[in-house]
Amino acid sequence: MLEMINQKLELLLFKCGFAVSSVRRLVRDQVYVTAAICLIALTMYPFTPWPSHVAAGTLLLAGNLFLSARFGQRILFVKQSKLAAVVSLLTRFYIRLACTAVIAYMLIVRMGVSGLAMLAGAIVLVGSILFLAWIQFAGRKVKEV
Repeated sequence: MLEMINQKLELLLFKCGFAVSSVRRLVRDQVYVTAAICLIALTMYPFTPWPSHVAAGTLLLAGNLFLSARFGQRILFVKQSKLAAVVSLLTRFYIRLACTAVIAYMLIVRMGVSGLAMLAGAIVLVGSILFLAWIQFAGRKVKEV
């Protein structure tokens, strides 16, 4: 069952432009972690607004990471000059940063979402992704004797 879900999700990510398998695997894991965090947050305290605020922070950062990974693979695997790559990377980074700031502002100030809960969701997401990346890296470094 999980293998079938993995295949369907990887096919969807491939259609979305993730041609590099390692990037696709990273984004696939990010989707699983994001879904798990949102489900756990929403089921822990179902009658309070705090879990939905955690989910909002998680989804905001997950969308940002999704766009970063999509663009990052294009920079790494498309031949272009270093200057063009740096300018393109910085331009997109600052545009993404500004959009994230505007969305976070709207959520916190206009809609009354807890900034602390959004930060908690973002921290849990980053920590989970770093842990998964560390596991993958450690698995490559292990040498059989």
